[in-house]
Amino acid sequence: MEYHYVSDKDYYFCKSIADEICDETASYFSKKKADLRFQDVINFLTRYLGIKEVYLFNTENERL
Repeated sequence: MEYHYVSDKDYYFCKSIADEICDETASYFSKKKADLRFQDVINFLTRYLGIKEVYLFNTENERL
């Protein structure tokens, strides 16, 4: 695994996307956000939204 510096701007941009995804996933599964597991999010993105590829990192300069 490789680590790279992430600017504050990119960090908060990614955090806002992650928060939105978690909010939608929690709502879909009728769970509290704190009770979500990684697999819940992956299932929501791939099975229920039909997303074929899941990226673990994104910046505002790249497409989701």
